[in-house]
Order: sequence, then C-alpha cells, then structure tokens
Amino acid sequence: MKKILKHLFTVFYNLIFLFSVGEYVYYCGFKKDDSESIKRRLVVEHKEKVKEILTDLHDMDGHKGTRCTQYKVGEKYYWPTITADIKDWVSRISERERESTLCLFKHKEKEKKLIVRRFMI
Repeated sequence: MKKILKHLFTVFYNLIFLFSVGEYVYYCGFKKDDSESIKRRLVVEHKEKVKEILTDLHDMDGHKGTRCTQYKVGEKYYWPTITADIKDWVSRISERERESTLCLFKHKEKEKKLIVRRFMI
C-alpha cells in the first residue's frame, strides 16, 4: 500500500498541464521545492520568439553561462527543445566573443608595432 501511495504522490507531484488565457498557452506544474505552489510558464511556439527571448535574457544580462540562462528562461518560458536551444545559443555567442576579442587583440598588436619605433636624432 505504501508503494502505491508513494507512486500516486509522485505522479501527482509531477503533474503538468496546459491551459490557455486568450491567445497565450501556459505550461504548468508544481515547483520542485514547494509542492503547494504552481509554476506557470508561457509556451513559445515560434523560433523568432525563441531568438528574441534568448537575446533578452542572455545577451542583455551580461552573458551569463548556460546554467544561469537555462534557469532564467525556464522560470518564465517553455518549448520542447529549450535545453538544446540554450546550449547552442550560448556556445555560438561565446565563439563570437572569442573571435571578436582575438581580432581586437590583433588590432592592438598592429597599433603597438606602428607606435613603438625609435628614431635616431
């Protein structure tokens, strides 16, 4: 009997459902740390909206890493490929940052070479 009750509690605890308000659809479930409160997240259907969300929550907040971005996005939004999309987004942004830093470093090195010349008078 205890096993059945434990299983039912687990099923109830992990219960998720969808509901709509106007044109918006929400994905709901209980918060892991609090079985009393329900976590409600907006379901995102379009890739353009995903890019907008990732730009706002990752790029505008100081380029935090994957884990921090997943936490922030997951608090408010849901779509089926959320984890893979965030990892891809953060890795592409990090790669661009490395490339731009390398270009800036090379540019500064060229400036130094032009500036640092000694002439005999």
